[in-house]
Amino acid sequence: MSDRMTNSLSSNPQTSSNEVTIASTSSITIESPKIGGRQCDFIWPFFNDMGPVKTPGHRNAQCEYCLSCFNFAKLHVMYSYISHQCDEIVTYNPNARKEMITRMRDFEQQSPPSQAGSADQLLSKQYTMDRFTCKILSYSEQQNIDRYLLRAVIMNGISFRTVNNDFFIEFVKKLNPSYDLPNRKKLAHEVLTQEVVYVENKNESLLAEAAHLTLNIDARVSTNINITSKIRAIVTDNSNTMQKMREIFISKPENQHILELRCFAHAINLIAEPLEVLVAIDKSIAPAKFINIINNRLFFHDIESLHKIMQPLAYAMTIIQSSSITLADCYLILSYLRLTTDKFVANIETQTFGKFVGKVVDIRLKEFQNGLYLSAYYRHPKYRGAGMLTVGRSIVYRYLAEYSKKIGNNLATTKNAISALQRYEIKSGPYALHFTQDDTPTY
Repeated sequence: MSDRMTNSLSSNPQTSSNEVTIASTSSITIESPKIGGRQCDFIWPFFNDMGPVKTPGHRNAQCEYCLSCFNFAKLHVMYSYISHQCDEIVTYNPNARKEMITRMRDFEQQSPPSQAGSADQLLSKQYTMDRFTCKILSYSEQQNIDRYLLRAVIMNGISFRTVNNDFFIEFVKKLNPSYDLPNRKKLAHEVLTQEVVYVENKNESLLAEAAHLTLNIDARVSTNINITSKIRAIVTDNSNTMQKMREIFISKPENQHILELRCFAHAINLIAEPLEVLVAIDKSIAPAKFINIINNRLFFHDIESLHKIMQPLAYAMTIIQSSSITLADCYLILSYLRLTTDKFVANIETQTFGKFVGKVVDIRLKEFQNGLYLSAYYRHPKYRGAGMLTVGRSIVYRYLAEYSKKIGNNLATTKNAISALQRYEIKSGPYALHFTQDDTPTY
C-alpha cells in the first residue's frame, strides 16, 4: 500500500514542495513553511536590529547615525527620535529628517498609540466627570487641533509660553475637557517642525505645477528650491535685498526675463507715515522745521486736512489688497492718487502743509512712473491704452522692444510684436476680443 501511494504522488508533476511526501519505508517528512508575518516598518533602515527582547514580538534597536540604543523599540518612539532628536542624521542625510516627519504624520493618523499604560500613567491621568460631557478625541483629532493651535499662535504673534499659563489651560479645558493641551516644548519643537515640513511639501507641489511666479520677499531668498525658470517678477521693499538681487541674480544672462518691482501697497503706506507725523500730539517726533507751523495751527484743522488726503489713500489700499488686482489697475490707482493730490494741494488753506504733501507724493509715485505700468495698462483688454497720449505709446513700444530683446527675441520678432500691438489697440482682425467685466476687475 505504501508503494502505491508513493507512486501515485510521485507521478503527479504538479505536486508542491510543501505537500506531504510518503516514502516506501512508511516514514513521513514535512517541509517547514515559509516564514511569514508583517513586513518591517519604513523606520527600520534607520536603526540596527540588536536582537529580540524578553517580550515576544519586540526588538532592541540602535540608531544607525548616533548609535543611541533603545532596549524596547516602539515605532512611535523611533519615528519621534529620528524626526526631532537625532542631530547626526542631518549631517549624513539632510533630506531624511524631512521625509521622516512626513512619514510620521501618516503613521500618527493610521496607527494611534496603544491605550494600555502603567499604573503610574493611569493615576497621573485621572479623568474627571467633565471629560465625559463631550466626545473623547481620537489621536488624529488631537494632532489636528495641535496644528490649528500652532497656526493661531504664530499668525497672531502669541508667545509659545501661553500654553503653560494656568488661565489659558483653564480656558481650553472649558472649551473641551477631552483635549490635552501640548506644553511649550512640544508645540515649539515637534508640532512646529512637522508643520514646517508639511508647508514646504505643499509649496513644492504647487511650484511644480505653476508656470509663472511672482516672488514677494521682505527678507532673504531661499536657494534650496530651483524655480528660477518660472519666476517672472520679484517684488520687495528691502533696499539691501534689491541691490543684492540685482548683483547675484537678475544680472545673469539667463535671468534677464525677470522683472523687479516695488511693493505698491508699501509705497502708499510710506506716503501716509510722514503726514501723520505732522499732526502728532507729541511734537518731539515731528521734524524741527515744522514745529512752529504745527504750534500755529489748530489741532482739528490738522485732522481735517489729514483726513482729506488719507481718504483716497485708504481707498487705494482697499483696492490693492484684492487678490485679483493687476498692474493695469495699479496704473489707474497711480493716476487717481495724482489727480486727488494735485486737487488737494491746490485747494488747501495751509500752503506749507500742501507743499509737503505734494513733495512726499511726488517722491513715492515717481518710483512707479515707468514703462512697465504703462505697458500693463496698454495691454489690458478693457483699457487698451484708452486716453493715452502719443508720448505714452512711444514709452510702451520702447519698453516692450527692450524687454523682447532681453528675453532673446531677434529684431524681426520684436517688430512683429509691436505691429501686433497696434492692431490689438484698434481691435483689428483677430484682436477684436470680446471682453466682459468678469474677466478682469476694474475700479
